[in-house]
Amino acid sequence: MGIDAIKTFLARNKILAKQAQNSKDINKETLKFVFETEIAAINLILQRRFEFHDTDPETKEHTGKINFDNMKEVLHGTSYLNIKEINLLLRDYVMKFGYDEIEYANFANDLYDVRFDLARSRIMDINIKKLRDDFFTNSGFEADENGWMLIQDIRTIISNAKELTLTPCEINLILGLANHNDDGKIDINHFNGLFREVVP
Repeated sequence: MGIDAIKTFLARNKILAKQAQNSKDINKETLKFVFETEIAAINLILQRRFEFHDTDPETKEHTGKINFDNMKEVLHGTSYLNIKEINLLLRDYVMKFGYDEIEYANFANDLYDVRFDLARSRIMDINIKKLRDDFFTNSGFEADENGWMLIQDIRTIISNAKELTLTPCEINLILGLANHNDDGKIDINHFNGLFREVVP
């Protein structure tokens, strides 16, 4: 997928997000429709991971509940959710269920609710102009002497940025445009310019 295609993809998402932000009443059912396919796929994968922590070794039965540490491990162990979604999900689960018996059967609806809250509170805004010129180099992650940085570190920087809310899919698409070396690193100065060109 080329730069123009990704720019179009991201621009469309930005327009949809801004339309939701500028609306007095965001239509939750419409938002569900937009996210339906993606969330269904995420739910299918994570339900299996929840059940892994909730399987009786003898009967192979499930209770439908896991503890907070297991939930945290599953959510942080997936690339399908961004850090804001994870933090809100964990917060909501603790408030609703406590730490010992978190019900996971309705995870898909829980994720819908979190994404709705993010859209309604304008956390979803993407504005590349807010980023400092040293956004990557002053992030706490080190580049080598030639200015190359590990791909996973760059992914973490973008995912955790308060200024941005790009989905894991969008982040991976952008990373896919960069050239990497045999050590799994990207020229950070080149990527910094590419990033600002691609993200609207």
